[in-house]
Amino acid sequence: MITVFSAGIGEYPSTNYPELEWLKGNDVVTTADYASKASDSEYKRTNLTLKCLNWILDGNYVQFTGQGKNPLRLEAFKELQQAVQELFTECPYQLTPDQLTATMRAALVLGDIGLSPKGKALFPELGHISDHDEFYKEALCILGQEPSRCPTFKALPLEAQNLLIKTSHFAHYGHICHVEGGPSMFSKIAAVHTPNDAYCLKFDLFIHCCDVAGAAGHVDDSYSIVYSNQVHEAMQAIVRTCQSIIQNGLSKEEGLMEYLRYRGAKLGLSADDLTERALIRVGCMLRLYTLEEGQALKAAADNLEQDLLEAFDPMISREGPTPTYMPAVLCNLKRHHNLDYAVQKGLPAIANTLKACPGELNFNPLAAQINEYPRCLESSETIEAFIRSNSR
Repeated sequence: MITVFSAGIGEYPSTNYPELEWLKGNDVVTTADYASKASDSEYKRTNLTLKCLNWILDGNYVQFTGQGKNPLRLEAFKELQQAVQELFTECPYQLTPDQLTATMRAALVLGDIGLSPKGKALFPELGHISDHDEFYKEALCILGQEPSRCPTFKALPLEAQNLLIKTSHFAHYGHICHVEGGPSMFSKIAAVHTPNDAYCLKFDLFIHCCDVAGAAGHVDDSYSIVYSNQVHEAMQAIVRTCQSIIQNGLSKEEGLMEYLRYRGAKLGLSADDLTERALIRVGCMLRLYTLEEGQALKAAADNLEQDLLEAFDPMISREGPTPTYMPAVLCNLKRHHNLDYAVQKGLPAIANTLKACPGELNFNPLAAQINEYPRCLESSETIEAFIRSNSR
């Protein structure tokens, strides 16, 4: 096992990854799920994911937690170390430890390639894809045939390239964590049948943990602000749910219910009650984790119409891609105001948009508008304009 308090292996310079440098500049698409307007925010986020990976590999618990600013339990950090150690010992691909480490770094760097104009220009045939996670998945398919399009991908051995291609298709774990979609989020995981597939899923889940750990790198890139004990427990719940689907043959619906029951228990809400199940979903989007927060959420939603709340039932499958950045809308409202305001203004706005726009939906522009004008939802024109922009 890697030593937990070793001295540190230092930073890997971003110049090793041209695609990381492409994330600098004002023309890079910026996700609006945090209030900061820092320059080069996507570069700083992705760079921190690499640092977090390095700190886990090196056992640098002190640096990962910012000298204790983030009170992540040592036991939780050791579980991250155990997860990466298993990736090295169980790897079915013909890769040396250094090559596997390089593959992990490449996964973190390339995952955001769809945010940069230079990255998107390399794949003109994917210009119609707005979601950068979907863009990454499709770009990896193309790179399997034309690896020279991306220098970091091209530099990897063939086995590593195959591992990245395989892991790009399983699931969007952020969607699962925040219950942004329905049972279809688990569709690819329910199709995992071989030991090789199971390894790729473990690899993908670990990379997602690193990605989450760096999510606030534009706020402070010296440690992981985001990866708290509560976030770690939610990540572990996703891991257990995926394992239950693979090992116990759960359906995607049963898998989602298992995850909802876990998150609901933390909030004091029942996944077997339709209204409370909808509130569990909302609570996940709002990053709520405690009994007190669950009760506050229930009180905030007390005056909302029953049919409005039922529109958030996660067991109802929506046709097409999972709508993106709904949590950013709610979290930004809560950050600028409070939980009651986020629920009373945010839920009707989202529900009305979902009802009016059955196709692909990206709420990031609305989340950004809320950051700029925190009371914009008090005007009905805001949502009417947003609906019109998504109905063309």
